[in-house]
Amino acid sequence: MSRNNLQGRARRLRVAAIGSTSAMGTLMIASGASGAVLFLTMLGSAVGSSSTVGWLQPISSTGNFGTVRPSTSPTPTPTPTPTPTPPPTTVTQPGTGPTSPLPGGAGPRAMKLGVNLEIPIYYGGARVFSNLILQSPWWLVSTGGSWTETIPGRLDRNQNLIKLAAGESAVRVISPPTQALLGKSVPIVCRWSGRAKVWTDGSVVRDVKMSANSLTFTFVPNGDQSGYFKISDLDAGNPIRNIDCRETSADPQAVYDPAFVQTMSQYNTLRFVKWQPAVEANKAVTWAGRALPTANSYISPVDGVPIERMVQLANLTKTNPWFCIPWNADAEYVRKFAEYVRDNLDPALVAYVELSNEVWNAVYPVHAQVLAEGRARNLASDYGTIVYYRHAQRTGEVMDVWKSVFASNPKRIVRVLATQNAIPWAAKTALSYKDTATKVDALATAPYFDWHFATTGTQPPADFFSKRLVSQMDTRLASAAENKAIAAEKGLRFIAYEGGQHVTISGGADVPMLAKLQRDARMGDLYTRYLTKWKGEFGDLMVLFSGWGPISTYGAWGMQEYLGQPLSAAPKAQAVDAFRRSHVTKN
Repeated sequence: MSRNNLQGRARRLRVAAIGSTSAMGTLMIASGASGAVLFLTMLGSAVGSSSTVGWLQPISSTGNFGTVRPSTSPTPTPTPTPTPTPPPTTVTQPGTGPTSPLPGGAGPRAMKLGVNLEIPIYYGGARVFSNLILQSPWWLVSTGGSWTETIPGRLDRNQNLIKLAAGESAVRVISPPTQALLGKSVPIVCRWSGRAKVWTDGSVVRDVKMSANSLTFTFVPNGDQSGYFKISDLDAGNPIRNIDCRETSADPQAVYDPAFVQTMSQYNTLRFVKWQPAVEANKAVTWAGRALPTANSYISPVDGVPIERMVQLANLTKTNPWFCIPWNADAEYVRKFAEYVRDNLDPALVAYVELSNEVWNAVYPVHAQVLAEGRARNLASDYGTIVYYRHAQRTGEVMDVWKSVFASNPKRIVRVLATQNAIPWAAKTALSYKDTATKVDALATAPYFDWHFATTGTQPPADFFSKRLVSQMDTRLASAAENKAIAAEKGLRFIAYEGGQHVTISGGADVPMLAKLQRDARMGDLYTRYLTKWKGEFGDLMVLFSGWGPISTYGAWGMQEYLGQPLSAAPKAQAVDAFRRSHVTKN
């Protein structure tokens, strides 16, 4: 693979982790009189169709199916038993109920703002770590010039390269420093231990000066934004390691970029799911094999950014962390994770803990596993109940561990059960499983206001902002009101694990149109309306998705396209900032 294809391939690999943050179709399998029927549903309606279409609208149908059908695995599975239609429920419309009460009726809970952190990768639009190398993996370059990801046996536990074949070289991307994202030239110094032939190049690299174990250059942004750290002729007895690249004026001991810390300090809660790739990839993790803070890359390890670094960021920013525990974490991992948080998180902070992420969502491989495990345990006879019962069962097991670890001060944690916003029956079903409601402290959903442009080249209607998205927002908040009522019945908080706009497209040709919509001042107005309604009708914690990220065919999730982007050019971020300053206190 040529270096010109590096970013494209990395972005394609990233789509597997998008999950609920895209409007990709979800395959639904339901049984009917004539066998299996395939459904394709989208999170939002297409332009030209009603903005209030039902959540599950069949393309074709030959049977009488229930209205609640969580999505199955995208891989072929036996035709499941259709989920019975849940009994009708009374919908509490937004604006008709009080702000979410505290458990026990202690009064309204003030609104707080949180944010989901995006993957800290070199092309992601944010300089997170002071060491600009930490946000990139290793790539091997063959004698013919093709690029491939490193293979087993080439890296040690700390992600240092320990082996190169004859004629091979290896490459790391040097992430753009904060000032370069703003168009300024920046002097950089790279240091390392060990021996190899080292050089740097790339269109942004100027004025390179080499010495024994360091080099300096000037990072001159030109739109490409990536420089390359390259090695060959690796000394197997003393391989290169501990690579560190940062501004020549930067604190050599700083882990996080000061500008990143300052920005994250504005929020009440940071949700780390995208920093924990084992969650969405549904990988098995052990405490002995976890990522270490001494690792030289926070991208390659199975479990991503080390727990030590996540806790460190929470402490630096005085912000509550929200951790997601991988479904396939072993018992030691679950307990040791909780113990580390107990012993190292600032006691003034509260840790939110959730099992996996969107277990109901068939985009994620955890869904198929949960379904299979629930069937093996004979938890129910119908497909939907099996999924939610097994999710509840495993959630209880994990939360029991966290409760025992924090037994001396249980108020330091908030145990979260997250379900599908559009189908409140999911929350009711999961919370009805045995004593699940006593094992969690909060119910969370993701009340996005959504729209999907299903046809390439379609343009938004004239009333897109004034009517279509407003209608979608009210529909999603109506579902949130139902979920809130279910939580209140169980004495639980109701919070949002993700939220914001969910406008997506089919086909990369429409990226300019998507960008235009996101940069429109009226999108900022919608965020103001959204947050105002959440504050007045729900209260409590809203964790927006997400802080930053470029606009692409995969969506436009970031409130800013890159951290440091002027608020005048980022209407979503500008609206959130103004709302925060006027209506929300951090703690």
